[in-house]
Amino acid sequence: MLISARYVVPITSPPLKNASIVVEGRDIVAFGPTVKLKRSFPHHKVLDLGHLILMPGLLNLHTHLDYTVFKDLIEGLAFTPWIMKLVRLGLRLKREDWEASALLGALRAIQSGTTTVVDSSRSDSSLKAISHCGLRGIVCGEVFGLNGRRSSQTVQEALARLLGWRSRANPDLIQVGISPHAPYTVSGQLYQEVSRRADEYDFPVALHLAESADEYQFIRHGGGRLARGLMVLAGWSRLSWQPPAVSPVKYLEQWGILGKRVLAAHCVYVDDSDLEILHKYDVAIAHCPRSNAQLGNGIAPLAEFHQRGLRVGLGTDSLASNYSLDMFDEMRAGLWLQRGMTRQVEGLSAETFLRMATIEGARAIGMEDKIGSIAGGKRADLIGVDLSHIPSFSNLYAALIFNTNPGNVVFSMINGQIVMEKGQLKGIDGDEIVKRADRARRKLTKVRQDNE
Repeated sequence: MLISARYVVPITSPPLKNASIVVEGRDIVAFGPTVKLKRSFPHHKVLDLGHLILMPGLLNLHTHLDYTVFKDLIEGLAFTPWIMKLVRLGLRLKREDWEASALLGALRAIQSGTTTVVDSSRSDSSLKAISHCGLRGIVCGEVFGLNGRRSSQTVQEALARLLGWRSRANPDLIQVGISPHAPYTVSGQLYQEVSRRADEYDFPVALHLAESADEYQFIRHGGGRLARGLMVLAGWSRLSWQPPAVSPVKYLEQWGILGKRVLAAHCVYVDDSDLEILHKYDVAIAHCPRSNAQLGNGIAPLAEFHQRGLRVGLGTDSLASNYSLDMFDEMRAGLWLQRGMTRQVEGLSAETFLRMATIEGARAIGMEDKIGSIAGGKRADLIGVDLSHIPSFSNLYAALIFNTNPGNVVFSMINGQIVMEKGQLKGIDGDEIVKRADRARRKLTKVRQDNE
């Protein structure tokens, strides 16, 4: 198939006007001027996207799709009260509710231009949703446990679950990984055991790190709001766990979990020595600017990440702490927040953030040879954006970031398969997914109202 468009944006080379991409099976074979490619591939079927801008699909490096129906339900709370309420509300949902919520998240991701997600979940709801909708993804099963004596048993139980997921996943689209949740829910011994088994079974590792001041206070000193919350939720005070009296990053280093296979979400509360550790172990970062801002957790030092040469992509986190799964929203907010915080514009360009949502995100998860840019031999993960309401562009990257909303993404191809064309989903019953999710959301809304 030869797919032609007004512009092709390869990301790793300048945009091309009146250009095309040749796709055979799941792969990109060639891209370049349409006139030239039609001569070189005269027998290929032509899909003319007209005035669309054709570019690589976006990568969302940190989310929890199964929390999609929580949107708007927990507003105006700081990190610890927020997570306490999140846990309590979640206890009211049944398996079918989580599955409906994850399906809605996968649907919204596709509709806003995402083709790859890195998701963390306790159940297989996200795996099912990603598989059903044809997304590419890394699905990480979450593990929790502050009781170091149970770490081997905890990981053994997780392994049985994850290996089952792996046997069901399409290996061409989905990797299964493991997610030791966060420093305030995972003992050092559990981190150690997860690291050992991740190496043994070749699991990617996704985790939360240095997200909030409450987390820092808890790990450094053993007190604060998070400590009090965990007394209620997990009874941690009855365990042998003691605060390590170091930063969250140094805590993870002590227990040997850090390494190239690790993707750390947030990394807001880090200093120079923490950044040096992250660089030393080649840890990748999922930068989540809107979620961090929504919970009052601050703004991550993105310029310092880049100065250190860290691999950095973007993530939305879940709709329990954000208002959309739209990566264009994330790019816009991330760019503005960094410019506002640093009081600088130089070096903080639209192109920088578009790269973070594409090729740099792919590099962060070790998939830059397969996705994240348009090049021969890469997977055909593509989206088409309609900016026909803008007659001309002085900066195409800025036009994309500042003007693209979900309704502007009208074409999506994942692994060479068209999943959305002319704004219509292919093989996905969006109306039914929305109905199922609405039932779960009404249940949560009632629970919240009853408790107010």
